Amino acid sequence: MRKIRNYFYISVSILFLFFSIFVYLFYFNGNALLGQFNESANKVFKLESIKLIGRNRSSRGKILSSINLKVGDPLFNLNLNDIRQNVLSVPWVKDVSINRNLPNSLLVVIEEYQPSAIWEFNKEQIVLDRDGYHIENVTGQKVFEDLLLVKGEEADSKFSELILALDYHPDIASRLQYAILIAKRRWDIYIDDQVLVKLPTGDISESLFDLKRYLKEYKFIEYGHKKIDLKIRGKIATDKAPRRVINE
Repeated sequence: MRKIRNYFYISVSILFLFFSIFVYLFYFNGNALLGQFNESANKVFKLESIKLIGRNRSSRGKILSSINLKVGDPLFNLNLNDIRQNVLSVPWVKDVSINRNLPNSLLVVIEEYQPSAIWEFNKEQIVLDRDGYHIENVTGQKVFEDLLLVKGEEADSKFSELILALDYHPDIASRLQYAILIAKRRWDIYIDDQVLVKLPTGDISESLFDLKRYLKEYKFIEYGHKKIDLKIRGKIATDKAPRRVINE
């Protein structure tokens, strides 16, 4: 019994000794140990490749240039937030996440802006997303010929209202050729073969609904009308003689 008790005391003493050594090293030499760990990690986890996911229209070269890293850089020394902010400055990049992909690569997942229109103003052409955000200047390029063309001063800032209204009228949207913001207040839209539709100031949802109904009931396109005036709510005027006005 005495022998077992002695073994117990010896075991407890050894455990206490190791615990004391651990506490001493951690509290009094923690920085040194952490430094040794970082040094060892930096020797093992070094950058060998950068993986880009989600990139389509954004420039691979500009993204890599904004990241500004080289092979052999220690992964744990990287400031991921700074890298993220740099990548966000690249055209077409809407959002990005940066993660270490151990042991030797950096994972860059990109979300790009989606183009909705070309804004033409002051001899420049700028790609807009549906919120009117300026994605990129594309003057002279023909890559985006299928996008809706919008013109007029401040048409970029008003574009989101137009596209939101058209979302509820896809049949009109599919016939739309281009749109012009008049006096920063209201839209003229051109549908089919250069048929001008003058829309009122403010909410145009009801006017687009009326336009759809009038086109079906009165066959303005089939009868050769080139101008449909909806500026006054509840009324419609056309360009064919004799001018016909329909009161609601």
